[in-house]
Order: sequence, then structure tokens, then C-alpha cells
Amino acid sequence: MRKAVVIAFVCALALSAVSCGKGGKYADVKPVLNEQSEMMASFAAQIEKATNGKEAAAAIDSLAGKQEKLMAQMKALSEKYPEMKSSTEPPEELKEEMARLEPVAAKFSQAMMTVMQKYGNDPAVQEAMKKMSAIKME
Repeated sequence: MRKAVVIAFVCALALSAVSCGKGGKYADVKPVLNEQSEMMASFAAQIEKATNGKEAAAAIDSLAGKQEKLMAQMKALSEKYPEMKSSTEPPEELKEEMARLEPVAAKFSQAMMTVMQKYGNDPAVQEAMKKMSAIKME
């Protein structure tokens, strides 16, 4: 169950990133992609330093706060540019941001797996994961 939540979250972020941009008229997408990259990198760094469930839960809570803001921005961009949902390739203008996001997304995914493997049974981590999974892009 927890793995499904983690996988769903990572997929949602990845799909959001891919679906959030085309061409020059989408310049407002770049800061959102950069913010997503920074959010994921920060979380991965916090998890690398975590030594217990409490620290991991704090990292998840921090991520959830940032995620909530970011998802609102992604939703707004999705509504502004509905044609982006069907895009499978990032536009030329966003390829650099997407290239930077790719390795960060891999580190983020690894950090999520680390959380679940090391601290998945910790009640604080479970509660933080519940809160985070409640944040959705609708």
C-alpha cells in the first residue's frame, strides 16, 4: 500500500513536469519546473541526513508543504494550457529544465524508497505520508 502511494506520487510529479510545457509562449512553466527540481533535491538531501523516523517525517512534512504550493501552480498552468496534457515530449524551450529535472527525480525516487524501507513502519512517517498523499492535483 505504501509503495503504491510513493509510486503514485512520483508518477504524478513526473507527469506534471512533462505535461507542463511547450514552446516560447510557456515561459511561465520554467520557474515551476525549477521549483519542482529544487523541492525534490531538498527532500533527497534531507532524507540522506535523516537518522530516525522523526527526521524523515519532518522531511516529508516539509515536502508536503512545498508540494501543495507547487501542485496549485501546476493546476493553474494545466488550466491555462490544456493542450499540454497530451504532450509526450518537452518543448525545445524546456528541454534544459527537463534534463536537469531527470537526475533529481531519480534521487527523489530513491529517497522515497529509502524512507519506506528504513522508516516506513514509524508512526510519524506514516502520518506524514498520509498528509502528503492527500495533496493532489485535480
